[in-house]
Amino acid sequence: MTLALRQLYILARVLRWPYFPEAWRGYETLDDRRAFTILGDSGSFLWSDFSRYVQEVLRIDETCFKEGIEIVHEGHVHFPTASLKEGAYCLFVQGDSKLLSSSMLAVVGSRELSDEIAEWMEKHLTRYLQLSQDIVLSGAARGTDQWAHRLALRTGLPTVAVLPSGLLNIYPREFQNWSKPVLEGGGLLVSSFLPQQSIRRYHFVERNRLLVQLSRSVFVAQARRQSGSMMTARMAQELNRPLLTLPVFPDNARANGNLDLLADGCILVRDYLDLLANYGITKLS
Repeated sequence: MTLALRQLYILARVLRWPYFPEAWRGYETLDDRRAFTILGDSGSFLWSDFSRYVQEVLRIDETCFKEGIEIVHEGHVHFPTASLKEGAYCLFVQGDSKLLSSSMLAVVGSRELSDEIAEWMEKHLTRYLQLSQDIVLSGAARGTDQWAHRLALRTGLPTVAVLPSGLLNIYPREFQNWSKPVLEGGGLLVSSFLPQQSIRRYHFVERNRLLVQLSRSVFVAQARRQSGSMMTARMAQELNRPLLTLPVFPDNARANGNLDLLADGCILVRDYLDLLANYGITKLS
């Protein structure tokens, strides 16, 4: 089994291989022998290191092939170039990779989703999805994320889950039971980490940034003032994604981040009509 040189280069960046020179970028189209010779002459290339690296890449590629994981790199037809201008440069996906280029609503929020907001989502997010046929993008965490995925599946629409771990080491564990329904529903599992990669604390930041990058807009259902959801909201502001949230009672400590976002100019969402207006639907037939 062989890899395209461009794919080999991109996987080198994913693995952060120390002896793989940036000079490689200019030689994607050359045949192997000529490229190896040029790189060897650069003085920053050790054949023994490269040989070990190639074996590792081939092992990863073979694992992906066996497990039905698609490697979506910068030269891939479905790579979301417009969204990923910086940051993730190689994605590992299972499911319909065409969804990567779709217009998607990212839904984020607390792992301790309140009953009131869960009920609001069941009524209004579901109605919004029925009318817009929009795609829900979320992070697979318990609480808000999993509820958003569930509502999308109930509506008969595909949903996209961005994971903070490798696709063969799914985190959180309970989401392993969701992978089959998501894929059977025409959805997509996405990770920027190698398939066997276990969870690390810093992965959540990388996952959240990728989530924002892939989204059209970001809807914060419920967020504490100091939380990962608020961090995601700040990323959305930095990346110029429309940011939406719900008004809550001021003494609700589990959602006081919502009020902070509204004070900063976030779009207020009262019902599914506000979600539709953000999507571009202002009149219902």
